[in-house]
Amino acid sequence: MSEVESNPVLAGADALGTPCLVFFLERIERNLSAVLEMVDGRPEKLRPHVKTHKTREISRLWMALGVTKHKAATLVEAEMLAQEGAADVLVAYPLVGPAPDRLAFLAKAYPETRFSALVDSRETLQGLANAAQSQRCRLGAMLDLDVGQHRTGIGPTGLRQELIETLAKSGPLEARGIHAYDGHLSMEDLDERRRLAQGVIEEAVAAREIARRAGWSGEIPLVVSGSPAFSLHCESLDSVPGLELSPGTVVLFDRGYNRYSDLAARFSPAAAVLTRVISRPQPDVITLDCGTKAIASDPPMAKRALVEGLEDAEVIGHNEEHLVLRTPRAAEWPVGRMTLAWPWHICPTVAWHDQAWVFLRGQSAGVWPVAARGRQKATRPAG
Repeated sequence: MSEVESNPVLAGADALGTPCLVFFLERIERNLSAVLEMVDGRPEKLRPHVKTHKTREISRLWMALGVTKHKAATLVEAEMLAQEGAADVLVAYPLVGPAPDRLAFLAKAYPETRFSALVDSRETLQGLANAAQSQRCRLGAMLDLDVGQHRTGIGPTGLRQELIETLAKSGPLEARGIHAYDGHLSMEDLDERRRLAQGVIEEAVAAREIARRAGWSGEIPLVVSGSPAFSLHCESLDSVPGLELSPGTVVLFDRGYNRYSDLAARFSPAAAVLTRVISRPQPDVITLDCGTKAIASDPPMAKRALVEGLEDAEVIGHNEEHLVLRTPRAAEWPVGRMTLAWPWHICPTVAWHDQAWVFLRGQSAGVWPVAARGRQKATRPAG
């Protein structure tokens, strides 16, 4: 579905200050339903990543569908999930400095939620164990594998075996599974993505076998899948026991993921930035107010946003408060005209905004705070 196809007029949008984040609730609900359909209606197979939307409201929509396991990138996100009643929260990030103690404090503050974090080094494992022991609480650890992105995780080295064996020993930490994030599988060719996704599954299964031989008990979940490989990992759900999929971006979707035909057939972009023309400095140039403080700047400048009604315009500048476009139709865009800018990457775009204005079939449906943005809001011990 095109970002701008059959987009409704937004009632009351004239009164909104710009730039502002806009959510389309009917599309969010369809996207969540599509995720659940892709796992054959089995919410226990899902561990969705909250980092995309960072809102209580979408977390509640997941929980209403029966999803009990969740994934977070920050302690702020983890605490918000616990406050909403999430039963199981994985902080998919290596915790260092004071972070392990703060996670342990969350485990004591929210005893109904089971907290875990990733480990990929002696230091992260020991820090998590020390925090659990000093605060007398149970924390879980998932071994994080580097399956090709080379960002975090541990490759097939002796240290992988060592950490698996350490987690098998009795102590303050519970071994809770294997984590393998494959966000690097960003190629558009479906067959190549499928082949590489299968390799990720095989590596995770091999690590689980090592864990079993080392004495890990229980099913040993395998948590895999970034959004690009999500549809392909769904193909392994019946053949690989204990597989949990953790897509994030598909909830709101975006232009970046719209290039994948298998995903675009099921999901619709559900978030945009409302913006206004603020200047026409040249006869063929217009400037909008959705700068890099409103739309993420991580893709190349030319791809950061698709402006509705100016899809063929050339992006010639993207600064803190300005998006500058060159178009032969500039005369049709007077100062003050509003439109929607559809981001290439929605996750860091959401993180720029304090709230999202929500519309349901063109009518206002409220304002949702982006409750888990930032990093220093998490409950912490005094002193």
